[in-house]
Amino acid sequence: MVELRFALVVAAVAAFVLSNLALPAAGQIGERPYEMAGRKPEPPPLVDFEELTGWTVTAVNGAEGSFGRSREQQIWGDHVGKLTYKGTQDESAIEIRPPKPIPIPEPWDCCCMWIYGDNWGWTPAPNRPWVYALVEDAEGKRHHIDLGQVDYQYWSLAHRRVMLLGPFKDRSPEIARPARFVGFRVTQIKRDEPSAIYFDNLAFYQEVLKPLKFERRAPLPFPTRRDTILPSVGERCEYRAIKRGGTYVFESKGESAVIRYEYRPERGTLDDIRVVVQGGPSFAPLASGGPRFEVGGVTMRPEDEGVKRTLREIKFENGVLRALWRWEKAGVSADWSLSMRLKGRSVILDIRAPGGKASELDLGHAEGVLRPKAIHVPFLSSDGNGPKVLHVRGVFVSALYDWYVTDASTYRGPEQTEKSQRHYAGRLFYQGKTDGKRNPLRERIFLTVSPRFDEVLPNIPNPKSDMMHIAKRCLWRQMVSMSPDALKQYKFYGLDDLIPCHHEIIWRDGGESFTQRLESAPKNVGDERLKEYMAMLRGLGFLPGLYTNYRDFAPVNRGWDPDKVNRRGTARISMRGRQGPASSERLSRSMAACCSTRAALTVARRSARALCSICGRG
Repeated sequence: MVELRFALVVAAVAAFVLSNLALPAAGQIGERPYEMAGRKPEPPPLVDFEELTGWTVTAVNGAEGSFGRSREQQIWGDHVGKLTYKGTQDESAIEIRPPKPIPIPEPWDCCCMWIYGDNWGWTPAPNRPWVYALVEDAEGKRHHIDLGQVDYQYWSLAHRRVMLLGPFKDRSPEIARPARFVGFRVTQIKRDEPSAIYFDNLAFYQEVLKPLKFERRAPLPFPTRRDTILPSVGERCEYRAIKRGGTYVFESKGESAVIRYEYRPERGTLDDIRVVVQGGPSFAPLASGGPRFEVGGVTMRPEDEGVKRTLREIKFENGVLRALWRWEKAGVSADWSLSMRLKGRSVILDIRAPGGKASELDLGHAEGVLRPKAIHVPFLSSDGNGPKVLHVRGVFVSALYDWYVTDASTYRGPEQTEKSQRHYAGRLFYQGKTDGKRNPLRERIFLTVSPRFDEVLPNIPNPKSDMMHIAKRCLWRQMVSMSPDALKQYKFYGLDDLIPCHHEIIWRDGGESFTQRLESAPKNVGDERLKEYMAMLRGLGFLPGLYTNYRDFAPVNRGWDPDKVNRRGTARISMRGRQGPASSERLSRSMAACCSTRAALTVARRSARALCSICGRG
């Protein structure tokens, strides 16, 4: 039912957007993005498409096309370049060339161009074009600069950092300078009926990536406890931590089960942790788990038998175990430490690796178990795929990374096949920053085993919402757009307690931005009409809401700034994929946190006044 509702919302949004973005008639003069009023072209263009005399089109593998200047869409100057195309084969392609190669001024390390597309990535389409800028270097070699897939139907900034930074610097193409721009190549154009995409302001330039500075944030109201996401226990348990020979034992004893975690420092990986349930045979919950190091071109993995692992120090005091390991291979070394302590039914693992040598923490898989079953928990979806809960031997197992105590770049859920359900915890990755350095590895893992499913789930230590007393008695309903008749009908049917939230269409007439703005869609909505609509809903006794989003940031937005978007370790801008409008970049983690947690202080201090005015709230 949830998937069906989501599909209906997407279909409704798609129908609305597409109905407002029909291709202009030939000869019609398009409108410039209203949000960009007053902006100047930055960086200065190498090609502005105002004069295209002598440009040629070569179509191959069943392609047909034409290219010329047009006013049907507008963004910077008076004209843009219009490519009309169709193709009969998957391999159909078009190349567009200027009358002669255009020298590219030095220095440059980036290429960008504004493109107006012909489809949305979240709706069915016959094709989604892919655009490349063609560069010929001083040695006559031709290079394809990937400007990405066109899966948007509005103006978007296609940006490509060509010369990479950080640990990926050696992957940069070897372009002998000086170089010349020699054209475009457009692929993935198979379709029966002609379509068109538009180009404006192709630029080659050198980015200046200055160190970012942010104001010190006020202390956050969450987490509300020191134990953060530690799962709760539903019964009284007795705990003990002892050393038995060469094994360190952490035992949780309750009426329903006795769970024992054992650590025997032998391999120097997370294989050294075993679990015993009710005195039965032990199993390894994190087999083949541990850090992965990349040092001086040498890779050391938990499962790598060629790594020498030395226990340098181990301490066991007041129920806390601390072990320090050194891994060595091919003349390089890396240190990491493991701390273990027991609380509730969980053993808390604090894992550290200094120096930025660790590129990953793999939480492994369960070993020594029969017929394991990995269970998907809908609200545990860090990457849409986990972490999961493992069911084995009549108990449930979880290995949860603490999202409050992590310096990882990203998390990836467990990899599973139909034949293997042993993977349930996933991996944490440490990518190089734009300065080439990784964060030191810092992770906290809650490993929990219990006969009760609820006892292996994380707590969400947020403060109590000041709207809880209202929200608990209300039905929440997502409205695609302004729906006065439908909402009046709900009231007529006797639905009194309703929170109708409205999707992004409130903010946009077509494909423009829908975040980081306070103005409603000027044509389809308008602020005065929106105020009247919100007043009507409040008059019905409803609590209406508007769409907010601290993740997406469109280049056409009035406040666009490339320093505010997320960068990969290569220094390339992180573009959104097909999960949403491709015209949006991702706000940097720092900026998103700044916007979301300081909503009542900065952006939304002003937003709150505006939205209160719109919604009719004091």
